[in-house]
Amino acid sequence: MPSFMHTMRGNKTLGTNAVLASVQLPSGSYIVAAKVTLFAKFPDDGAGCLVRLVVGQRENSTARTLTKAGQLVQLVVGENLAIGSDAQLILTMDPSERALVHDVVMIAQSVDSLAITEAEGDPVEDEVG
Repeated sequence: MPSFMHTMRGNKTLGTNAVLASVQLPSGSYIVAAKVTLFAKFPDDGAGCLVRLVVGQRENSTARTLTKAGQLVQLVVGENLAIGSDAQLILTMDPSERALVHDVVMIAQSVDSLAITEAEGDPVEDEVG
């Protein structure tokens, strides 16, 4: 079974809708994991961002508020691809802000079969007050 890996060592300054890593995958079943360390670059601490790992029709994402101290982001997605697709790690920020991106790693591991289940969390309760 094939495996795929994309890495970026060192630092790179990026902003709005930047693709941090991309791997082209042939049809098949995959578990894709990605990690990146993000630091606030401009204007300062408090820059908001959204990091998404997208594989076929599935994605995993997290919203973060960046600081100069940095934050490690790790995401995992499982997907059964009927046709080839790209796996992409994407950073979205306000156009006026920038992030310093450090040590990106994305690994796609092919598996024989993959059963995907999704649980539902508790419903959001309205605040009373």
